[in-house]
Amino acid sequence: MKRLQMSLVCMLWLLLVNCKEQPPTTGREEFFIEAGERKALEGTALAGDMVSSERLYKYYLYCVYEQDKALYWLKIAEKNGSEDARSCLRHMP
Repeated sequence: MKRLQMSLVCMLWLLLVNCKEQPPTTGREEFFIEAGERKALEGTALAGDMVSSERLYKYYLYCVYEQDKALYWLKIAEKNGSEDARSCLRHMP
C-alpha cells in the first residue's frame, strides 16, 4: 500500500512540475508565422513543397481564422502530396 501511495505521489509531483515548466500552447502560438516567413513559405508551397503548404493551412485555420485561405492551402497541400490534406478533404462535406 505504501508503495502504491509513493508511486501516486511521485506521478502527481512530476505532473505538477511539468505543468509549471511548460505552459500549454494555443493553436495561435504553435502555428503562428511571421509575415516575411509567410511570403517565403507561399513561394515554396506554390513550387511544390508539401510542408510549407501544410504550415500555411494550419496558420490560416488556427491563427487568423480565415477559412477560405485555409482551404486554399489545404488543396495546395493535397496537390503537393500531403496524405493528411487528402484525408481532410475527403471527409469534408
